[in-house]
Amino acid sequence: MNPQAQNTNALPELLGKMESLLSPRVGIGGALTPMPRHAGEPRVYLYNVETALLGPQGMRPSRPIAGGAGFSYEEAAVSALGELVEGYCAAYLEPGNIVRGSYRELRRHHEMLEPERFALFSERQYETPGFPYPRFSEDAHCSWVWGYSLVRKKRLLVPASRVYMPYTLKADEADIGPTISTGLATGTSLEGAIVSGLHECLERDAFTLFWMNTLPVRRIQLRNASASTRTGQLFHQHLEAPGYEYRAYDITSDLGVPTTYALLTCPSARGPLYIVGGATRLDGGQATLKALMETVQTRPYVLWLMERDPHWRPAADFSNVVDFPFTCRLYTVAQELRPHLLAVEDRVTSEVSLENLPRWESRDAATDLAELVRRFEHRGYEAVVVELTTPDIAALGLRVVRVITPELQQLHADHRYPFLGGRRLYDVPVRLGHRTRPADETQLNPYPHPFP
Repeated sequence: MNPQAQNTNALPELLGKMESLLSPRVGIGGALTPMPRHAGEPRVYLYNVETALLGPQGMRPSRPIAGGAGFSYEEAAVSALGELVEGYCAAYLEPGNIVRGSYRELRRHHEMLEPERFALFSERQYETPGFPYPRFSEDAHCSWVWGYSLVRKKRLLVPASRVYMPYTLKADEADIGPTISTGLATGTSLEGAIVSGLHECLERDAFTLFWMNTLPVRRIQLRNASASTRTGQLFHQHLEAPGYEYRAYDITSDLGVPTTYALLTCPSARGPLYIVGGATRLDGGQATLKALMETVQTRPYVLWLMERDPHWRPAADFSNVVDFPFTCRLYTVAQELRPHLLAVEDRVTSEVSLENLPRWESRDAATDLAELVRRFEHRGYEAVVVELTTPDIAALGLRVVRVITPELQQLHADHRYPFLGGRRLYDVPVRLGHRTRPADETQLNPYPHPFP
């Protein structure tokens, strides 16, 4: 959930409604827990809430802890509760909503999202002995649920495994690849939730293209950010702190929606931490603030991981870098790998001030949504929405969606199985003028990404 998109004056009322979801006995989560903030640290509020077991109709959400950050208590609490709500709704799958069969069988009677649109794995990966995922072919037997195409303006079936988290495959169902939370979003309107979901899909696409292709970047100037602008004020008042070195880079893709990659280096009792974040917004300044805030939010999580498992180190072939808890601390615990993280500085081609980043003049969520959909239509890409809102969440005036953008590049959690089958991974660097011809798989970045 994006609390910065809400009216500031409305946040206390929204928070009051969302807090009704919390109870140690009958709530979908326990109490909101503030993360301690010590003197000299960024003035960012951080809150966590433990998710509840859902009982016989649902499973425990895939995230046992929901977290949020903000420049105020209300922003951080609403953000954490929004993540709690996302996980809760995404864990519920009504069996009666499932349509089972292969694309080839079902397309005679139903509108469907075509398997060939999905940017999954490459032919080389599929042909590797022991590769665990089969091709998502027209004959692959799957469970499907109804979504709505923002591009075709009609209902169509999408694979249920791309929607729900956690998701249990049926005995005869093809496991076409892992799914993470990209595109799950909560909002106070359907349009607002969809915009947030699209932003996240675009962010992960842009970051993965940047990382896998080691693309050039534009540095965003932070130190001299103008205090006369709202974004500059927030940076200086809330994020600047002694010993905290922020770097921010414009990694906007060919789709043109401002996307920022942020890198934080900061001290800790366990030595220097190297933490990254990313965000996409139609306002480049807001994207940068959100990416920077993500780095601050991830700091206590990385420290907790290191305290829980102080001896973890990456294998020489990175075969034990299999999920985000490993990627997010990799460049902190493996000092010898840090040059590969910091090499982005060698690829800076220009600079831009925080206040001069591109900004779409937003009027409302519906207008923003239309602008985003226009960009998908221009490229011939799909964007499908599955509404996940449960009745109890709808009663609070909230909407929850999963946005599916099959052609966009997916971010992988497991370094052993990156998604190398999509065309954007190879075509976008050429389209942006960074390569004269598409790379092949052997030219892609061999080092694990650092995303949390």
